[in-house]
Amino acid sequence: MRGAALAVSGLSQWGSNFLITCPFPILLGSIGLRGAYGLYAAFALISIFIVVAIVHETKGRTLEQMNRPGTREARAAGISATLTVSRKPGAMPRGPTFAPP
Repeated sequence: MRGAALAVSGLSQWGSNFLITCPFPILLGSIGLRGAYGLYAAFALISIFIVVAIVHETKGRTLEQMNRPGTREARAAGISATLTVSRKPGAMPRGPTFAPP
């Protein structure tokens, strides 16, 4: 999953750069520098609200944990599981394991 995520993030970065760079000379000639940067700032402000509303917090989780059953996407696909953490006293934690309900 990590390789696919890196590929998608690289593609979106290059695509975003392309979509910002190509119309800039046209915007600069038509609405000026202040207007072009103002338009980009407005889109950035709108994107903050979209990210806060739609993107879920993943702090402290690895990509592998996000791809396991029990995630929102897995529940939407009909995959259910119960999260259990099993370890012996004094043993090093191995991470969470998923057991079917």
